Amino acid sequence: MDVLKFLALLSEQILAHEHDCEKAVIEQACRMQTAFSFITASLFMLLPVVFEHRGPLTENFIFISFSVITLFLILSLVAATCAQNRRKVEDFPNIDKLLLHFKDNYRLFETTEARQKYYIETISVIQESYHSRTEWRGKWLQWSMYLFYTSIISCLVVFVIALCKIF
Repeated sequence: MDVLKFLALLSEQILAHEHDCEKAVIEQACRMQTAFSFITASLFMLLPVVFEHRGPLTENFIFISFSVITLFLILSLVAATCAQNRRKVEDFPNIDKLLLHFKDNYRLFETTEARQKYYIETISVIQESYHSRTEWRGKWLQWSMYLFYTSIISCLVVFVIALCKIF
């Protein structure tokens, strides 16, 4: 196998890997949204029970606690939604543009090596575009996870403070 064929095959595999990475990040963002939904639903189901059996806890403490936790959950949802946002990426040229390019530059594509080089360069541009978009999605997903963990830690802190006030 000559070098250009090897590079073409490797380029295709790298592009397929970028597609898989992007798909995994989108699926993880979807899971974060699902976790947000369950935690938020649980939180608001718990609120009336806490109010009913609040004991020495003040209404202000309960409202502030639930507001802080909800704030972090909503920010987590926003970040997960941003991670799923569609952004334009480079793609293979459409047939009309490709034919026009070949027609204008016919001499550049006479050899097999030149055609393989063009193919590798095209895949390289597309792969880089997917990679930067996946990195962008990953950063939003990372922030979503940080905010989600912060909301869970806030739940624990509020729970400990409430226990200290009650006992």
